[in-house]
Amino acid sequence: TDSSILIACKKQISDVDLGFVGEVESVNTVALKNLCKAGFVPVVSPVAQDINGDFYNINADDVALGVASALKASKLVFLSNVDGVLKDVNDKDSLITELNRKDVPELIKEGIISGGMIPKIRSCAEGIKSGVKEIFIANGSCEESILKKLVENKEVRATKIY
Repeated sequence: TDSSILIACKKQISDVDLGFVGEVESVNTVALKNLCKAGFVPVVSPVAQDINGDFYNINADDVALGVASALKASKLVFLSNVDGVLKDVNDKDSLITELNRKDVPELIKEGIISGGMIPKIRSCAEGIKSGVKEIFIANGSCEESILKKLVENKEVRATKIY
């Protein structure tokens, strides 16, 4: 079973019916902590049921944010196929290494943050607002373990959102 880690609710965006698109209503932190204490690494699906048993698809970044916030995590890492936020998507050397959540709306307006990076950065900004101390967007396809470096507080090629 999935231990009912997530409880979903239908996502509402004004008058638009998104069908079975949901958002995280609650996270069963007791079940997550018990799994970790037992030596398991929980894998949380972005598909969850609501209180009526209906299934909803939830944005995976929102699930990660919901879990990190509920657990009061000090760090959250979003792995992507890029090193982080780039000032110029055509220049890998234009990595923004630190980003204040308050600067996000302006960077979106300027087009520096665009496409699929917008929901990821919005999740990051919301995560910081909800109490997660540091959130990173890093390239998950690197040979060296990004997660190990972050845990050991070593330098990482990534964007840190604060």
